[in-house]
Amino acid sequence: MRARDQASKKVCGEPPPEMELEVQGQENELGGYLTIVLTWEDAMRGAPWEYLGKCEEALTEYENR
Repeated sequence: MRARDQASKKVCGEPPPEMELEVQGQENELGGYLTIVLTWEDAMRGAPWEYLGKCEEALTEYENR
């Protein structure tokens, strides 16, 4: 597991049941950036916005180091 994934899980906790969390690096012509990816199989299940908010905070903290 990558350090940024571990940092996100440390701050926001394990993802909800049956969901997987990953932080992915993306590149474009302006440089690199990170995205939070939370995946799950059940299309009827809504997004866990509180959990995603915590993950966003963790990602921001990681980027500001």
